[in-house]
Amino acid sequence: MLSPTQSLVVFPQRLPAAAAEKEPPFPTGGMDFLAIAAWTPSETIAAFVATTSNTRGRTAVRKLPDPGLSLIELMAALTIVAVVAAVALPLYDGYRVRAHRAQAQADLLRCAQGMESHASATGGYALAVDTDGDGAGDASTGAVSANICSVSAPHEVVLSQADTGGFVLRATPPPAAGRLSQDGRLETDAIGGRRWDRNNDGDFDDADEWSWRP
Repeated sequence: MLSPTQSLVVFPQRLPAAAAEKEPPFPTGGMDFLAIAAWTPSETIAAFVATTSNTRGRTAVRKLPDPGLSLIELMAALTIVAVVAAVALPLYDGYRVRAHRAQAQADLLRCAQGMESHASATGGYALAVDTDGDGAGDASTGAVSANICSVSAPHEVVLSQADTGGFVLRATPPPAAGRLSQDGRLETDAIGGRRWDRNNDGDFDDADEWSWRP
C-alpha cells in the first residue's frame, strides 16, 4: 500500500544504481514492463515507458490512436463547403458568360474589318463568304470563312446580309450551354451599329438593345 507521499512509477530497462534495489521484474507476455516501485514525489518520473523483447535496448512510447473527426465536425465542414459552392458557382457562371460575350464582340469587330478589306478589293460587300474552301468568296451569306476572319468565341458568327452598300454580321450563342445560351444574339453592321438582344426574345426592338454596353 502506498503512503500519501508516494507514487507508483514504471521505469525503463536501465535504472540508476540508487534505484536498482527497487526494481522487481514484471513480465507480461510479449511486453516486459521492466520496473515498478514506490517513489516519493521528488523521485517521480512522469512517463510510461515500455520495452519489447525485440527492440534491443531501445525504448518505445505508446501513442494513443487519432480519434479523427466527429460526426458534428464532419457535418459542419460539409455545410461550409455547400455554402461556399452556392455562392461561388453562380459568380463563376456569370463571369464565364461575360467573358464569352466579350470574345464574340471582338470576333464581330474583327470580321467587320475583314468585310471592309473584301469591299476594298472587290468594290462591295457581296460574295465574301468562301463556301468551297478555295480562298475566294462565292456567297453573300453564311458562316464567316477564313478569308474574312477567325472566330475564337463559342458563338456562331454568320454574315446574315451583304450587298454592295452594306452588311450585317451576327453572333449567336451556342445551344445547350446553360446561361450562355440565354445571353442573346449580338450584331454589328457596315456603319458601326451594335445590337444585343439582352432579353433573348429574338429581336432588337427594346430601347436598351442598340448597344453592347452591359
